[in-house]
Amino acid sequence: GVINVQQYPVNYNCNPQHLCPPGTFDIAVTPDGEYAFVANEYGLMPSPTPKTEKGGGTVGVIRLERDDFGGFTSGSQVGTIYVPGGNTIPGITMSHDGKYLYVTCEGSADGINPQTLNPYRDPTNVQRTPSGAFLCPGCATNAKKCDNESKGIFQNNGLLTVIDVAKATSGMGQASIITTIASGCSPVRAAETANGQYVFVAARG
Repeated sequence: GVINVQQYPVNYNCNPQHLCPPGTFDIAVTPDGEYAFVANEYGLMPSPTPKTEKGGGTVGVIRLERDDFGGFTSGSQVGTIYVPGGNTIPGITMSHDGKYLYVTCEGSADGINPQTLNPYRDPTNVQRTPSGAFLCPGCATNAKKCDNESKGIFQNNGLLTVIDVAKATSGMGQASIITTIASGCSPVRAAETANGQYVFVAARG
């Protein structure tokens, strides 16, 4: 059967005829199979929306219930997490040891995060380091990259966020975020090496 765990709230800025879905798109499950994390690409936080949630995109934390035969019987929402200043969440990946969740945001908001005093697009202030040119460049807005660059049309880079799985499954919400870093143009997927020392990010922009 089908178990429906509603991801809320939906994005109210979309066309009503499309039912304003949150864009639930990707999933990662803890090694013990007790929790699932879902990427809601366009999801919004419950009202009142936090001032630092500048764009759509949330991670839903779901507790999974099973019967004696291992089959799924129900799922309940433990919490919802957003990336401050992040814009759209298309991908999430569980670390091999189940301790960390890697979350990609395709874009980032303009302005300064009042909690960190750093730009949303550059949370760890790397813009003026050698890595800045790759992690937080001006990104072309579509496939006509050269045309857009010549016209000076750019969008902000995306972000990679690391979440503490134990804290997230305990219902700690935003407090489970370990760090957020700039991560190139339109990052969508992340993969961890077997030894957990490196993370590769696919930046499709």
